Amino acid sequence: MKYSSILRRLKNYSIIIDKNQMITSVSSNISSSNIGNSLLSLHLRDLFSEKYMFDDVEPTPENISSLTLDLDNILSSVFDNKYYHNHVIKKIMVNKEIFHYSFIINITLMDGVTPFIYIEIKNFEKLSVNAEFYEKYFDYFVDEFELVQKMNKIGKFLIDFEKSKYLVYGNDVIPELLHIDSTEDNLYVLNSRHSKTKNKNTIIRSQQFYARSDMLIHGEIEVLHDEWQIGDRWLKLEAKVIQRSEMGETKVIGGIVYDITDYHKYRDLEHVHSIYELAITSGGIGIFHYNLDKHDNNIFEANKIYANMIGLDPIFEDFYSVDDFFKAQLVIEDEITNYDDVKVQIGKLFSGEITGTTDDILKIKNLKTGEIRYLLSSSKIDSYYDDGTAKRFGGIIIDITDRINKEKNQREFAYKDELTSLGNNRLLHKDLQERHSGIGLFFDLDNFKKINDMFGHIKGDQMIQTFGKCLSKTAKEYEFVTVYRLYGDEFFVFGEYKNENFAYEFEEKVTACIAIEMENVEENIVLAASMGHSYFEEGSNIDDFIKYADYSMYKAKIKKKE
Repeated sequence: MKYSSILRRLKNYSIIIDKNQMITSVSSNISSSNIGNSLLSLHLRDLFSEKYMFDDVEPTPENISSLTLDLDNILSSVFDNKYYHNHVIKKIMVNKEIFHYSFIINITLMDGVTPFIYIEIKNFEKLSVNAEFYEKYFDYFVDEFELVQKMNKIGKFLIDFEKSKYLVYGNDVIPELLHIDSTEDNLYVLNSRHSKTKNKNTIIRSQQFYARSDMLIHGEIEVLHDEWQIGDRWLKLEAKVIQRSEMGETKVIGGIVYDITDYHKYRDLEHVHSIYELAITSGGIGIFHYNLDKHDNNIFEANKIYANMIGLDPIFEDFYSVDDFFKAQLVIEDEITNYDDVKVQIGKLFSGEITGTTDDILKIKNLKTGEIRYLLSSSKIDSYYDDGTAKRFGGIIIDITDRINKEKNQREFAYKDELTSLGNNRLLHKDLQERHSGIGLFFDLDNFKKINDMFGHIKGDQMIQTFGKCLSKTAKEYEFVTVYRLYGDEFFVFGEYKNENFAYEFEEKVTACIAIEMENVEENIVLAASMGHSYFEEGSNIDDFIKYADYSMYKAKIKKKE
């Protein structure tokens, strides 16, 4: 039962309380109403609560403020000072964010054998937020936003930070533009920046809005701009700080919302025209287009450049089969693109789930030449059916094979030792992030500085290459063994799933290989290395793992000198 609605309908009523503030009697209009004598034996403090007077069942923001009436002090003062038939008149305004509650309370001490207090509640009302208070701010908009002077249909809104930063007061155009239900008090709720749920009167469409609004609040930007697509319409929002406190804190934000659908269509048309013009003038851009009004989604139109890039034969005139296009597709490397599979992307375009693609990279095998190429593709939906699916969409492709190969070579060089063609320190760290448990072998050439000093750096480089060759040759005898050159004459071997027996066996085989390789070296060079090892567990600290193998190697080197 909604006590508050009945009490507001009565508007004026009275109660009697004893010294313990318990209600002992109610006025006749209460007792004869639907709530009858349900207030009897109720504590006065409970009467002034959301359950009885302030609509506990109506939706209110989570941060709604509780009623704080200083009734204890008032009533104690009445009893202590013994006001005989005197009135304490107090006008109460309860701010409940969305609504204000207003009433006058008269308190009279009634003396007798057992003193009691007679309380009158007068003019009890529930008021929506004062529209006139906010409407005056809309006058600022003529000066703040030039567009308002040029358009007839403008949604205007205000956020009063002294009330709540999640409540928006809007004019009558706001619900029409945003496709939400209008409210009696013109107040709407902003979607919480942490909430993923939206109700029908939620008017925030993106979490990015809050990042930009924070910048506006803190003075980092002067105007907040945002664009929302609602149904088949595009809206633009602009907002500014209308009022700040003396301390510079934001008090009121005001803004406008207006329809820019026609502008979007014009802009997209210009974009498509520029693409086609570029393709015609450059001669190196493939063009494709789907028109579901004329053909089903298994056929598309393309120029000769597009067909030659993929190796397509036309079904008729300049029309090609989508199945043939899919046949040319290869799985692309993860490090090149994170786009969905081509079939998934096209499916999303057909359904209208996405409006287009930008800089999507395709890997294809030309159906005629067998040549593998990389293509850069961009697409755009031109128009939609009423159900939101695409009616027409098209785009372009450009051959970027040379660029991709160059980038791949650069990435490969970044992980390769130039002298030995082994993996380098960067590759070791990268690989270990994906490896299971195993053993690491740290090799360091003995007396390598003497080789450089006596025979020169060219011969020193040859010895590094020889040692790296023996490591690689030995590693090929095993599964899951990889060789790296770290720095100078330092090498590292990782044996996944291997143990200490593998370490010493591997060292012996490398030593035997070096002996064979050095038989053809004319100079009297002794090529040898010291080895240390450490164990690796999946998820271990990589730097510590390598460092422990390094320490073990130095112990072996010192032991040789003893």
